[in-house]
Amino acid sequence: MRRHTAKSLATLLHGSRGPLARTLRQARQLQALDRAFAQLIDPALQPHCQVANLRDGCLVVQVDAPAWATRLRFEQQRILKQLRKKGITSQIAKLSIQVKPATGNRQEPSRSRKPLGQGARRQATHHLQQINDPELRRRLNRLLSTAAKSPR
Repeated sequence: MRRHTAKSLATLLHGSRGPLARTLRQARQLQALDRAFAQLIDPALQPHCQVANLRDGCLVVQVDAPAWATRLRFEQQRILKQLRKKGITSQIAKLSIQVKPATGNRQEPSRSRKPLGQGARRQATHHLQQINDPELRRRLNRLLSTAAKSPR
């Protein structure tokens, strides 16, 4: 049986071989790709996109919402062309965009409603009486009664 000797963390991280050294090199490469990628995209997209991996010629980018993924897909060919042009890496053949919602301090949307003011309620009731379609009047009346209630 082979005996393992203890190695210092510095040796594991900074040695040229071994799994930790490979992982550290890959992390640094992804970090550099992320910085380069951020410079190529619209500044509005930057806080919502992050390079996650480079696997089999595919640059995997994660975004925090489907809307950002759609915007990024429109830019996909231009981004790939610019990455190649800048010589950042010749390994990238395609871009994979994944939606991964942000975690942490995300605020839930407020569900409270302001009650409908007296003037707005009078005017809406006046217009409601002038509607001839009984189904539409019934639905709008229901909506008006819901809007007139005070918030929960």
